[in-house]
Amino acid sequence: MERHLSLALGRVERAFRKLSTFKLQWSDRALFDRCKSIGTEESTNRVEACVELDPDGACQRYSVCLKHSPGPVLDSEGLARWVFTPPHVKKPLPGEFCDSFFEEIFSTGLSIQRLHCKWSRASKEVHELGQAQVKDDGQPDANGYVRPKRTYLGAIQFSTSELRNLKAVVEEATTELHVYDTGLPANRKHAEVMARAHGGTNKNRKASRQQMRVRLMVLASQSGIYKSPFLKEDDPNLLALQNIQVR
Repeated sequence: MERHLSLALGRVERAFRKLSTFKLQWSDRALFDRCKSIGTEESTNRVEACVELDPDGACQRYSVCLKHSPGPVLDSEGLARWVFTPPHVKKPLPGEFCDSFFEEIFSTGLSIQRLHCKWSRASKEVHELGQAQVKDDGQPDANGYVRPKRTYLGAIQFSTSELRNLKAVVEEATTELHVYDTGLPANRKHAEVMARAHGGTNKNRKASRQQMRVRLMVLASQSGIYKSPFLKEDDPNLLALQNIQVR
């Protein structure tokens, strides 16, 4: 009963915040335009451009993608990150997450899936979306690019509040994470994580970013991997999971 009430309250809060985003057009047009720009940013280094638009993370309270998103990402929401091999895990040994698993938080934005219900209900959709991402591997896309073949292994989980509260501090330099609702036409629950490193010297900011990578790896290890139902028991790619807790 409490779980259902919590989910219902979450839907109400998301709807209220989405309404607040519409009202922002008149109360603070400059902030509204900045937030909207995050949802449409397509430069090579999206993260750098987006954190410049929203240095204090204020746009996380509003929807940056009004057309496709159900509303801003709440602190109470669960999140899932798909795991593929290659490139996310080392294989065949030692069978653990690669250092580059979260690298996109500093470049293009780290794709994640929002969980608006408990895992037992959300897992089917998450796994189907993960498997769909490897369907066309090995085939040229519209631009002629051929993505190397990958295997979908499963997903890890964490909460929005865990990510937003995570900070890596090296002297005066700090790296923190922003989570935005970047819904897509085919996936309204798509969101992205972006890192903002600020303060201190270049050397300390670099050390702070590395510390953030380590902290995210710890979170991934604590989550363990929720194995894809599409993997067969004799799949050789299971070797990649030998040192990762499988759920």
